[in-house]
Amino acid sequence: LVHKFPSLLEYKSLTFEEMPPVTTYLIEDPDPAGPFGAKEVGQGPLLPIPPACANAIWDAVGVRVDQVPIHPHHVLKALDSKAKGKEARFGPTSFPEVDFGFTLEVPTPWEGGDGQASNEAEFRLAMGRASKAGTMQEREAALKAKGVGSLTTRLEGTKGD
Repeated sequence: LVHKFPSLLEYKSLTFEEMPPVTTYLIEDPDPAGPFGAKEVGQGPLLPIPPACANAIWDAVGVRVDQVPIHPHHVLKALDSKAKGKEARFGPTSFPEVDFGFTLEVPTPWEGGDGQASNEAEFRLAMGRASKAGTMQEREAALKAKGVGSLTTRLEGTKGD
């Protein structure tokens, strides 16, 4: 699910002494979704670490922790739920509904693309709305609704800069 404060500082990768033997095979295979076939480089090997930690907890004590970073008090709360006959689990109970707004479509070079969005004109027309569905608020309305003077995130070039 979604991380509240994503950070790899909470998780330590294996040291050279702890790492089992690994054989790496490099396969040149362009990613059609990446610009000019590019793929990620460094984060791929890190992706399995949090689920491996969660599965190790499951194997050790029989409870699930569905959020990261995993802290001892999360495991204890899941163990407490299990002892009370409830679900042996800690973490979010549902995925939040998120309106990601307008999606730009950028064709790859072999699809005839030149690095520009094919639907940019439609995007510019939609800039008056905060999201494609029209459900996200404008910055000023969100500030007023939250009763705060600033929001933590906003896109540069949108109203409120």
